Amino acid sequence: MWQQGVVGDHGVPVPAGSCLSFIFGEAVTYAADPEWDFVYINLCGSAALSMIEELTRHHGHVLPVNLAQPAVVRLIDLARGPGVRHQRLGLAVSARIAGDLLMTLAEGCQGVQDPERDCIDAACAYLIRHLARPIDVADAAAEVGVSREHLTRLFRRRLGVAPASWLRRERLRHAELLVRGSRLPLQEVARRSGFATASHFVQAFRRQHGLTPGHCRG
Repeated sequence: MWQQGVVGDHGVPVPAGSCLSFIFGEAVTYAADPEWDFVYINLCGSAALSMIEELTRHHGHVLPVNLAQPAVVRLIDLARGPGVRHQRLGLAVSARIAGDLLMTLAEGCQGVQDPERDCIDAACAYLIRHLARPIDVADAAAEVGVSREHLTRLFRRRLGVAPASWLRRERLRHAELLVRGSRLPLQEVARRSGFATASHFVQAFRRQHGLTPGHCRG
């Protein structure tokens, strides 16, 4: 990556696990290896622009990204998901993803060691990666090397919610993305989001949003 359009021996590397962040129109040049696997996002709005400006002013254009952060895991999963790639998402979904991602970038730049936060992030990332499987809190706790009771205490203390409730919410978020961004049958949406049956998914979706997935899809 080269700032001010200067291409030569003074480039700044963008290693794996990093984010190249800049405002559209800035004199920034970058080159990507054809073997790279990456995701790009366009953020709009005064709040997003202000935050990006603040981050780049203090930390430069190359920002660290924790690939285990739930927001990043969700973003990568969304980009790879069939029927969703290259499609415009609804305003509410887009705003939630953008907000989560900006907070992830801000937290990554703080550089503060927080073992409890790291444990929660690792557990959340594991749960999100396996949403389609019948996993539970005990599986996540075993993955990060703590007891189920300890992980539950961390979730309640740091996130204000039990892990099971957090997992149910993430399943519904993932299902909402698939409903709005694809034409997959509801049975397949339910399966990919970890619901046992389509009827169970529809009931949970109605409780969460006040309408059925079919009405949400239009």
